[in-house]
Amino acid sequence: DRQYLEPRVFGTRMNVSNLIGFNQVRSLERLDYDKVELQTTVSYQFAKIDANTGISVQNVITREDTIPNQDNEALQDTKDQDFIFSVWANFTSDTRKQIANPIDGAVVSMNTKYAYSIPLTSNNPTSQYIILSGNWNRYQPLNRARTFVYATRIMLGGIYSTGESGYVPVTDRLYLGGANSIRGIKA
Repeated sequence: DRQYLEPRVFGTRMNVSNLIGFNQVRSLERLDYDKVELQTTVSYQFAKIDANTGISVQNVITREDTIPNQDNEALQDTKDQDFIFSVWANFTSDTRKQIANPIDGAVVSMNTKYAYSIPLTSNNPTSQYIILSGNWNRYQPLNRARTFVYATRIMLGGIYSTGESGYVPVTDRLYLGGANSIRGIKA
């Protein structure tokens, strides 16, 4: 018979996960970049709310030869490398009965992130910024057999610079358009 020691915070189970990752992003309309990330996440579950908090360190290398418009100053500012140190917290409430194939219920999440970015090879100054975002998903069956479901998603977000530069690395910028929002819109 095995017994496990399980850490508890406020009487709830606490999970800790670590991540070491490498991503290569090759976009059709935006900058291409490589990202190396080290991340630690701590998760809590309070009643019906899941809470996650963590820290991460990222090294982002933007490929200079893939800047789509050489005249765009905003894109020119993103070239070279950034080290990004961040702390974040996410809170999620999920009332769906089925997660893989939801037919009713809702998911509400609130996210906040504080980041400190240090450009390594460009003239951009260091920057500090806060990202606030929220997401609401609702699933409503349209008939009694529950074969047709009406799904709604609303996402809001904003980036608030707390430093003088206003510079935000390409990995933390918010974009309109894409696979999860309005297609065909460039921002």
